[in-house]
Amino acid sequence: MQVAGAARKINEEAKIYDKKLQEIKYDKREFPHCIVLVSELFGFGDWKKIIVEICSAMLENRIYLNVMDLSEFMQYVGHARGCADRFNLMLIERVEAFVKHETINMKLNFTYEQDKSET
Repeated sequence: MQVAGAARKINEEAKIYDKKLQEIKYDKREFPHCIVLVSELFGFGDWKKIIVEICSAMLENRIYLNVMDLSEFMQYVGHARGCADRFNLMLIERVEAFVKHETINMKLNFTYEQDKSET
Protein backbone atom coordinates (compact mmCIF):
# COMPACT_ATOMS: atom_id res chain seq x y z
CA MET A 1 0.00 0.00 0.00
CA GLN A 2 1.53 3.29 -1.11
CA VAL A 3 -0.01 5.17 1.83
CA ALA A 4 1.92 2.97 4.27
CA GLY A 5 5.18 3.73 2.45
CA ALA A 6 4.46 7.45 2.53
CA ALA A 7 3.67 7.27 6.26
CA ARG A 8 6.98 5.50 6.91
CA LYS A 9 8.84 8.24 5.04
CA ILE A 10 7.11 10.91 7.13
CA ASN A 11 8.01 9.05 10.33
CA GLU A 12 11.61 8.83 9.12
CA GLU A 13 11.44 12.62 8.59
CA ALA A 14 12.40 12.20 4.94
CA LYS A 15 12.54 15.36 2.85
CA ILE A 16 9.62 15.87 0.48
CA TYR A 17 9.84 17.99 -2.67
CA ASP A 18 7.27 19.55 -4.99
CA LYS A 19 7.44 19.30 -8.78
CA LYS A 20 9.79 22.33 -8.88
CA LEU A 21 12.15 20.48 -6.51
CA GLN A 22 11.41 22.91 -3.68
CA GLU A 23 11.42 21.24 -0.29
CA ILE A 24 7.97 21.03 1.31
CA LYS A 25 8.08 21.82 5.01
CA TYR A 26 5.51 19.87 6.99
CA ASP A 27 4.44 19.59 10.59
CA LYS A 28 5.13 16.00 11.59
CA ARG A 29 2.32 15.00 13.87
CA GLU A 30 2.26 11.90 16.04
CA PHE A 31 -0.49 10.55 13.77
CA PRO A 32 -0.23 12.12 10.30
CA HIS A 33 -3.27 12.42 8.05
CA CYS A 34 -3.29 10.44 4.84
CA ILE A 35 -6.06 11.20 2.36
CA VAL A 36 -6.83 8.98 -0.60
CA LEU A 37 -8.91 10.86 -3.17
CA VAL A 38 -11.05 8.95 -5.64
CA SER A 39 -13.14 10.39 -8.44
CA GLU A 40 -16.34 8.89 -7.06
CA LEU A 41 -17.15 6.72 -4.06
CA PHE A 42 -20.11 4.48 -4.77
CA GLY A 43 -22.60 3.56 -2.05
CA PHE A 44 -23.05 0.03 -3.32
CA GLY A 45 -20.71 -2.93 -3.28
CA ASP A 46 -18.93 -5.01 -0.70
CA TRP A 47 -16.49 -2.75 1.13
CA LYS A 48 -15.67 -5.12 4.02
CA LYS A 49 -12.20 -6.07 2.76
CA ILE A 50 -11.31 -2.43 2.03
CA ILE A 51 -12.52 -1.35 5.48
CA VAL A 52 -10.34 -4.01 7.12
CA GLU A 53 -7.33 -2.89 5.04
CA ILE A 54 -7.90 0.77 5.97
CA CYS A 55 -8.16 -0.09 9.68
CA SER A 56 -5.06 -2.28 9.49
CA ALA A 57 -3.09 0.45 7.72
CA MET A 58 -4.08 2.98 10.39
CA LEU A 59 -3.07 0.69 13.25
CA GLU A 60 0.16 -0.60 11.72
CA ASN A 61 1.38 2.81 10.54
CA ARG A 62 -0.03 5.11 13.24
CA ILE A 63 -1.89 7.27 10.71
CA TYR A 64 -5.34 8.74 10.20
CA LEU A 65 -6.48 7.43 6.81
CA ASN A 66 -9.43 8.97 5.01
CA VAL A 67 -10.71 7.64 1.68
CA MET A 68 -13.09 10.12 0.10
CA ASP A 69 -14.18 11.46 -3.24
CA LEU A 70 -13.15 14.86 -4.49
CA SER A 71 -16.51 16.53 -3.83
CA GLU A 72 -16.47 15.44 -0.17
CA PHE A 73 -12.87 16.60 0.20
CA MET A 74 -13.77 20.01 -1.21
CA GLN A 75 -16.61 20.27 1.32
CA TYR A 76 -14.12 19.68 4.13
CA VAL A 77 -11.80 22.31 2.69
CA GLY A 78 -14.67 24.78 2.41
CA HIS A 79 -16.00 24.14 5.90
CA ALA A 80 -12.51 24.47 7.40
CA ARG A 81 -12.57 28.09 6.18
CA GLY A 82 -8.79 28.29 5.91
CA CYS A 83 -8.16 27.03 9.45
CA ALA A 84 -5.68 24.13 9.53
CA ASP A 85 -6.68 23.18 13.09
CA ARG A 86 -10.36 23.02 12.11
CA PHE A 87 -9.49 20.90 9.07
CA ASN A 88 -7.35 18.60 11.26
CA LEU A 89 -10.16 18.18 13.79
CA MET A 90 -12.75 17.45 11.10
CA LEU A 91 -10.54 14.74 9.60
CA ILE A 92 -9.99 13.17 13.03
CA GLU A 93 -13.74 13.19 13.66
CA ARG A 94 -14.30 11.58 10.25
CA VAL A 95 -11.89 8.75 11.12
CA GLU A 96 -13.66 8.28 14.47
CA ALA A 97 -17.02 8.01 12.66
CA PHE A 98 -15.50 5.60 10.14
CA VAL A 99 -14.24 3.31 12.91
CA LYS A 100 -17.48 3.56 14.91
CA HIS A 101 -19.82 2.83 11.99
CA GLU A 102 -17.48 0.62 9.92
CA THR A 103 -18.55 2.19 6.65
CA ILE A 104 -16.67 3.97 3.93
CA ASN A 105 -19.78 5.84 2.78
CA MET A 106 -20.49 8.76 5.07
CA LYS A 107 -22.43 11.94 4.49
CA LEU A 108 -21.33 15.29 5.84
CA ASN A 109 -23.54 17.07 8.33
CA PHE A 110 -21.95 20.29 9.51
CA THR A 111 -23.44 22.52 12.15
CA TYR A 112 -21.93 25.80 13.22
CA GLU A 113 -21.94 27.80 16.37
CA GLN A 114 -21.31 31.44 15.62
CA ASP A 115 -17.85 32.39 16.82
CA LYS A 116 -18.11 35.69 18.69
CA SER A 117 -14.87 36.87 17.07
CA GLU A 118 -16.52 36.52 13.62
CA THR A 119 -19.42 38.93 14.37
